[in-house]
Amino acid sequence: MRDVAERAGVSIQTVSNVLNGRPVTREETRARVQQAIRDLGYEPDAMARALRLRRSRTLGLVIEDDSRLALRDPLHALLLTGMVERARQRDHAVSVIVTAPLHTERQLEQLARQGLLDGVVLSLQGAEGERDAFAERLAGSSLPMVAFEQRMRIPGLCTVTADNEGGAARICRLLLQLGHRRLAFLTGAVRWPAPERRLAGFRAAAAAAQLEVADVRAPSWTVDSARAVARRLLAAPDRPTAVCAANDLLAGGVVQGALDLGLEVPADLSVVGFDDFDFAALVRPALTTVRLDAIAMGEWAADALIDRSERGEAMPDLVLATELIVRDSTGPAP
Repeated sequence: MRDVAERAGVSIQTVSNVLNGRPVTREETRARVQQAIRDLGYEPDAMARALRLRRSRTLGLVIEDDSRLALRDPLHALLLTGMVERARQRDHAVSVIVTAPLHTERQLEQLARQGLLDGVVLSLQGAEGERDAFAERLAGSSLPMVAFEQRMRIPGLCTVTADNEGGAARICRLLLQLGHRRLAFLTGAVRWPAPERRLAGFRAAAAAAQLEVADVRAPSWTVDSARAVARRLLAAPDRPTAVCAANDLLAGGVVQGALDLGLEVPADLSVVGFDDFDFAALVRPALTTVRLDAIAMGEWAADALIDRSERGEAMPDLVLATELIVRDSTGPAP
């Protein structure tokens, strides 16, 4: 910077103003500094600037998952897509950190001390409210945080969620209108807050019609796991006539399990998913599901973290609407 200042005949502070885009330098002077930068081939030391300014222009996505599925999950992929797109538009990068639940808090404390990230989006396991104490301990951290699909009322931590209960309730009411009375809800054994809220919304709508819901859990969040569980569930004499799955992957497994038993979807069994992943409209029968815009959630989360790190502005919590998409996998009760 000293060399650039000498060549352009300006102060080091003026060079700093030009490099940081501060609108305090006359255009003629700015052009002279930029020419000196080009002549000298000067590139700012990004790491030194980050240490001095306490800003790295890098966001983090922390996924709490000790299985092998963290980066295969379509929802996390869509969330990350939105974060990366918005970060790129605002001259930031995104790092992905996958951590086991026992190590998450220690890892976040380390990230806060090192100052390598301007903020993180947290995707935490556990049922609703289960991680509140954990989040309260982190709330005083200097590291800005956004909780993804975790509803938390904690100062300094904002959340981005979808209307999971409302979407699941609309599914249940659709199935009731189609005459279904034997209902099941399939989710995973490892609990995540959004699927648990989906189960709660589905149950509440069924209870309003004085019906109970069979709560079925697959050992893992995979098509194969759901397929095996569905075969056992659908082989029973009092099998359900409709199954709602907590996401589209599990719903695909239910369809496969039904076909294994010679059942037709939707003539013998209606199947509904959640999330509206890309494949939901491509499989046969096309999957009835609930659409949520996880890419928009990622964009919003990135904006919230960048605004917080640049201007100290805290964003209000966001709840994104969901939409019921009716396709071919649902029909009248047999």
